[in-house]
Amino acid sequence: MALLVALNEAHLVVLDKMASSDVRVVHGVANAPAVDVFLDGAATPAVDMLAFGDVTGYLNVPESDHTVTVAADASNNVIVIDEAPVTLTAGQSYSVLGVGSLGDDAIQPWGLMENRRAVVTKAKLNVAHASYSAGNVDIYLTPSGTKTVAIGPLNVGLAAGGLYGVATVDGQGGGAPLGVILTDDFIANM
Repeated sequence: MALLVALNEAHLVVLDKMASSDVRVVHGVANAPAVDVFLDGAATPAVDMLAFGDVTGYLNVPESDHTVTVAADASNNVIVIDEAPVTLTAGQSYSVLGVGSLGDDAIQPWGLMENRRAVVTKAKLNVAHASYSAGNVDIYLTPSGTKTVAIGPLNVGLAAGGLYGVATVDGQGGGAPLGVILTDDFIANM
């Protein structure tokens, strides 16, 4: 539990002493099979059978230093991320995307701190570029010039008070055509 104390432009969040962190996992490696995610060397996965494009709900994880291991679901002996260190702060929310390519042994976790506080008069849109093969990209929210389009246009409706997230990824199996993974309120609207 948290208490938000606001006065004019200043605000303070007071956390319950039992507060922990919220973490969700996104499988963004287009050429990798379904995976299991293990926390702190546990024998039972915290996330089981996460396939490319899947997004977990937020998992409540205690504040602390942790290790994360990601292994192929078909055989947990095939480890793609081995005991990656992660530090979680109480009251914070995180998205951790698996990014990279299986063929290049370049899979790694990419952690993003999320601001899940809704604003009643505005929508919030988080955009993450997680495509392995696309290289650097420009992202436009309005029509612009004659740039080559890699994805879209992707028409989306954003409502005041909504939290939305989109991650660019390679197409299934890797490479083009590029695609997106939608999160947050996009999930509820699909």
